[in-house]
Parts: sequence; C-alpha cells; structure tokens
Amino acid sequence: MRKTSYFFINKLHISFCLAFCLLIFMATPCAVPADETEGTERDTLTDPYRILCISSYDYSYPIVPEQLEGLSDGFASFPLEIDYEFMDAKNFYKSADVRAFQDYLSYRMEQLPPFDLIILCDDTALHFGMNCYNTLFKDIPIIFMGVNNITDAETAAARHNVTGIAETIDFESNFMLMQKLFPERTHIYLIVDNTNSAQGEFLAFEKYVASLPEDQRPDNVVINTSLYSRHGLERILSEINADDSLILYFDCLEDGEGNVYTLQSGTKLIVDHAPEVPIWRVSLANMENGVLGGIAYSYYDAGLNATEIAKKILTGTEPDDLPLVTNNVTHAYFEQEQMDKYNIHIKDLPKNAIILNEKQTFAKFYKQNMLNMNLIFLIVLLLCVVIAFLVYANHQRTKMIYQDFLTQMPNRLYITHRISLLEETAPFGLIMMDADHFKSINDTLGHKIGDEILVGIAKRLKEFSPNEVLFARIGGDEFMALIYNANKSIADKICQELIDKMKAPIQTSAKEITMTISVGAAVYPDDISRRDLVATYADAALYEVKKNGRNGYLLFEPGFEKNVGKSM
Repeated sequence: MRKTSYFFINKLHISFCLAFCLLIFMATPCAVPADETEGTERDTLTDPYRILCISSYDYSYPIVPEQLEGLSDGFASFPLEIDYEFMDAKNFYKSADVRAFQDYLSYRMEQLPPFDLIILCDDTALHFGMNCYNTLFKDIPIIFMGVNNITDAETAAARHNVTGIAETIDFESNFMLMQKLFPERTHIYLIVDNTNSAQGEFLAFEKYVASLPEDQRPDNVVINTSLYSRHGLERILSEINADDSLILYFDCLEDGEGNVYTLQSGTKLIVDHAPEVPIWRVSLANMENGVLGGIAYSYYDAGLNATEIAKKILTGTEPDDLPLVTNNVTHAYFEQEQMDKYNIHIKDLPKNAIILNEKQTFAKFYKQNMLNMNLIFLIVLLLCVVIAFLVYANHQRTKMIYQDFLTQMPNRLYITHRISLLEETAPFGLIMMDADHFKSINDTLGHKIGDEILVGIAKRLKEFSPNEVLFARIGGDEFMALIYNANKSIADKICQELIDKMKAPIQTSAKEITMTISVGAAVYPDDISRRDLVATYADAALYEVKKNGRNGYLLFEPGFEKNVGKSM
C-alpha cells in the first residue's frame, strides 16, 4: 500500500511538471530568422534599397542630366543604391540594338542582387520595359517618367505593378505666349518626324487643337521630315514666309532618304533655311542654337516627382494604388540672343522664366554669388568705415595742429604753413594785433569775461570783408593776419578798417565793453627782402604803436628796427 501511494504521487508530480513546461513553451514566442518573419522592417543601414534606372538616351543627351539631377536631389537622404543604364536610342535604335541591350541587361541582372524598383526614363525605355515586363522585370515595381505619348503612358499604367509620370505639354500657355509676343504671326509650321517622342508630342498637339473652338484653332502646316528628301526639306523650309509665320519644332531626327540627324544638326538645318522665322520648342532638349524658346516640360521636376512615388512604393504603398501623374510640370525657357533678335524683354516673359546664355549683369552675378558678394560688401563697408574714421581723425588732428581752441580761428602755425606755400617772389603782408589793456580786464572782470572778449574780437575778424586776408590768433590777446598780394597801400587800408571795426562795444555776460586794438604791419618785399623777417618787422611796428599810446596802427618804416625783440 505504501509503495503504490508513492508511485502514484511520483506520477502526479511528473504530470504536473510536464503541464507546467508545456504552458511556458506555449507562452514563449518562437524565434524565427529575420528573413522568414512576415512584416519585419528592413534594416536599410546594412541593406539599402536597390534601384535600376534605365534611360532611353545617354548622358550627353540634353534632357538626361536634368532628369538624373532631379532623381539625385530627390533621393538625397533616402537609403538606396541606384544603378544607371543608358540605351543611347538616338544612335542605337534598331531591333538588333535593342536585343543586344536586353541580353546585356539580362546577364547583368543575373549577376547582381535583385532590384527593388525599376525607373524607366522616356518613351523608348518605357517600350523596352513593357516588352521585358514578364522576362526581366517580373514582380518588380516599375515607375516611368518623361513619356510624352499619353496613350503609351496610360496603357503602361494599367498594368500590374506599374505607374509613372506622363510628359504633358502645356500647349495652352505656349499659344497664349506666342500670341502675346508675336500677334502679327498667324501661321504656324509644325516640324515633326516619325520618332516616338515627336509623334507623342504631335498627337498631344492635335488633341489640344481639337479641343478648341474652330474659330480659335491656329492656322498650321505640318512638315513631317520623315517624308521629305534632304533637298525637299531645305526647299520647303526656305519657302516659309518670314513675316507672318512661326515654327513649332518637335523633332527633326530623320528624313525620307534615311539620313539621321542629331538634335544639333537637325536644328541647324531648320535655322539655316528659315533664319528669320522664330523657332518655338516645347521640349527642353536643344533649346538653343537658334531656337527662341518656349514653355517646356521640366525634366528636373519630373525626376523629383518620380522619387516621391518611388519612396512611397519602397516603404509599402502598392504601385497599383498610385495613379498616373499627368499634371503639367513646366518652365519657360528662352535664349538671350534670340530674344535680342526679336526684341523680347524678360518682362514680356512669364515670371521666373529661365534665360539661356543670359547676358552677365551685376544683378545676375550677385544672385549667383550672393554669399561671396555679401561678404565683399561687408568688407568694403568696414573698409569705408575705417577710412572715414581715419579721415576724420586726420582732420581732427590737423584741426588741433592748425586751429586755436578758444576762438576756432587758425593759429600761427597755420599762417606760417600758408606763407610756405606762396611762390618765392609772391608779395604778402603780415599784420600783428594786440587787444589794448587786456590784462587789466582779465584781472578785474576775470578770465571768463576775458575769454568772451577774445571770442568777440575773433568773430569780428571772421566777418572782415576783404577775401585776401587770413586772420589767426597766435596766443593770449595777440592776433595776426596774412595779406595776399599785398603792397603798402593795401596794408594801410586794411589796418584802418580793422581799427574802425573794433570801435563798437563787445557784449559780454557781465556788460558791454569797449575795446581798442593796436596794429603793426610789414610788407614783403616793399619793407624787407627776407620773407622770414616780415613778422619780426610787423612786431616792431606794433611796438611803436604801443609806445605812442596804443589804439592805432603803423606800417613799418626805417628806424623801427630798433624795436626788434622788444615787447610791451
């Protein structure tokens, strides 16, 4: 009995342990490898998205750099690696060329990790992508851009895993601008060929014209270059009336004789044989070399828009949920030389028009180099401030050297400087003046009143009428005057006028004070042959006046030499 019970208890204990382990096992999530877990987020740091971009042309084709720049800027901060392949369809467009490109791409894709997305640029790449839809690109999302055949774009977008951007041309804005710039030109010659891109643009044009009321439809003539010989093309182009016609140029890449033209050579053919007819173009490709311009599709903006669609798909949005984009993405592009030829000013064009080969102007140069120009302006401004400060400081320094502080008159140094500038033989005179009994006024009324008297004397001297006299204060109550082109007669007249000028009382803060002055003068070369002694001889004449009772004037006379060096 004891043995049976023990066995029963052991069995119960084991069953309980097994049940407990089973419960823990069921409650613990199973560890599954990351690549087998549904919904696990991708670690783009170690495994970035991979995109294959196929262009119809090569990088030298004018629109391609614009497209790729838009893609590059749009993907700038997005974790991906992008491979570019170029079909170069302008040179390799035959069936054998396309098959060779397909074989090359097939081999390459077999060697590389799988792509997460395909981007097809322009019509030829779209046709290639749709033809290889089930072979090369099966189950890979596809985005197309720059496709100008709207029917092809709609057909492709209807397929599973495919969406994109159609190249829609704003014909309405183009025609409105044509009529504004050339109201007298009522005939439009359409130049087109049988290439996919040209036919796509031409069909879009016909659709637009068909939507207009009959009385508003342009009078147009179609020139399909694929149906003309080279000579026939040259003849019909040269027959276009240069006075009332415009050329709407889609493409001229081939003629009926099998000749193939590049964009540049096709354009040159048109320009050479219709040189006086404005050439309008709705594609940015080769919108120069004699082409006036037009409102054209922006391949850069299309590239940006394509990246937005791509990022949505890569982060989980189904391509079938993203509709075909058909809204206009355009800019006005015009060439400067052709604008000048037809007298078109930038103000006549739409706002933000892009001018090709624009003349370099200061405004344009500043806009292109704003940071550097602002730095230069700042440096120039600082230099101007420094120069202005130095000029002002130099002026103040000169003022301090050559000007009396109290009266704001020139000083003796300035008079000496002016004499040094005179020609050696130029006559001049010097006048020396003292305020009579000034010391007693200072002693009785104070220095403040004394200063007011000196300022009053200076004011009268500044108002002195003769322009040929320069006055200065040379210290204390002493004043000096330089007389240009002086002789004894002129000096005598000026001295008498000075005595008369000082007779009126001077108003001070204390009272009116009547002052007199003593004046002595000497003239070079009348009185002395040495210029450096003129001031000394004028001082000698002044001493003689003071000795004889003040309040008067004397011109130097022989015999006054005895007063040299004396003072009163």
